[in-house]
Formats: sequence, structure tokens, C-alpha cells
Amino acid sequence: MTKHETFTENYKRYGALIMKSVVAQTKDKELAAEICQQTFMHYYRSMDKVDESRIKAWLLHVSKNLLIDYWRKASTRKELSAESLTEMLGETGHTADMEKQCMDRMFICQLLEDLKEVNELWFEVIYYIFILEMSYDETAKLLDISPATLRARVYRAKNYMKEKYGSEYLQHQ
Repeated sequence: MTKHETFTENYKRYGALIMKSVVAQTKDKELAAEICQQTFMHYYRSMDKVDESRIKAWLLHVSKNLLIDYWRKASTRKELSAESLTEMLGETGHTADMEKQCMDRMFICQLLEDLKEVNELWFEVIYYIFILEMSYDETAKLLDISPATLRARVYRAKNYMKEKYGSEYLQHQ
């Protein structure tokens, strides 16, 4: 199979999954399409280095990193589009709730960045289970680990976050 055929087959197989994953996190189809496109651009450039038996996990991982980069850049610039502000105001009804939602998102992004720096394995399980809302069984299978190992990583990650962030972490649970 040629590189182009392999790419096309994997895009058809996993493109919708990547879109669904990003839309679930952002509620923004245009942003999801952009992240999906960037994910598959990364894949095309790295095809010869990617283990085809783990392509699904690799694509989800890349899209997750791209989304975190997007949120990090947006939070450091403290920019929100008029459309996203309107959407948030429409959802919440008033500015105080919108401000809380923004602060919550920024806190979660910071927490995820910190967790990723401390332990990538903890970050992965927290991301798949709590951000992508995958089941424990799905996550264990995707990461090719036992359910007991997965539960241990989740437990350790949660304990780390409780110790580091204390009451602020508990408010966001």
C-alpha cells in the first residue's frame, strides 16, 4: 500500500473520531476542523515513524496536544472571539458565570500542563478519562495497559493534584 493510500485509509477511519473528540471539548466545529486538519498534517509528515498498530492513540494524542497548545496560547493572550463570548453569555445568561467558566478552563489547562510535565502517564489517563470522557475499559485498551494499572495511575494523578492544588482542585471536581 502506498503512503497516500495508507493516509487516506486512516483519515477515513479516524477523521470523524478526531473531530468528535475535539468538538466534545470545545463545542466549536470550526476549531475542531482546524485541529483535525493539523493532526492529519502531523500524521502525514510522520507516517514513516508512527506505529500503525497504535495509530488511533497517536492521532488522539496529537490532537490533544494541539488543543492544549491552542488553549495555552488563547489563555496567555487572554483573547476570546466575539462569537465565543456571545456563545458563553448565551449559555450562562450573565457575565459572572462567563468569567467563572473562563477561569475554570484556564485552571484546568494549567493543571493539565503541570500534570503532563510531572508525569506523562498520569496526564494521559486523566486526559482520556476526564477530558475525552472515555470509559476506564476503553482507556486501558487504547493505552494497552491493564485496568489495575490504569486505576493506579488515576489514583496517583488525583492524589498529586489534591496535594499540589488543594481546595482549588476539589472545587473543580
